[in-house]
Amino acid sequence: MMIVQGDIYFIKKKLPRRVRKIDHNGLLKQGEVTGHCHRVAEADLDNLDFYEDSEGVLWLKVNKEVVVVHEEHFPVVLEPGEYWMDSQIEDNAFGDEIREIKD
Repeated sequence: MMIVQGDIYFIKKKLPRRVRKIDHNGLLKQGEVTGHCHRVAEADLDNLDFYEDSEGVLWLKVNKEVVVVHEEHFPVVLEPGEYWMDSQIEDNAFGDEIREIKD
C-alpha cells in the first residue's frame, strides 16, 4: 500500500531487522522551494516511533493513527503499521538526469 502526499510517499512495509530507533521531531521533509514542510501533526507525535536504517532511510512505526500535514496538500492518515518513507524522483527520458522532486 502506498500513500502519497505531494513529493513524499509512504509504503506500508515490515521494518527491516537492522534499524535503530531515533529521536525525531516529526518534520518529515522541508520544502526546498516554498519552505513548507511535511510533518506529523503535533497532537500525534506520541502515537509513533521513528527508525533509521543503515542507508539513512526513515521508517515510521505507527502505533495509533497519525495525520501527516502540509500547507499545500490535503492531510494524509497513516493507520497503525510500519512504513518506509521516501521522496519521489523525476526521470528525464531524454537525458541522464534523475532528480528529487522539489516541493
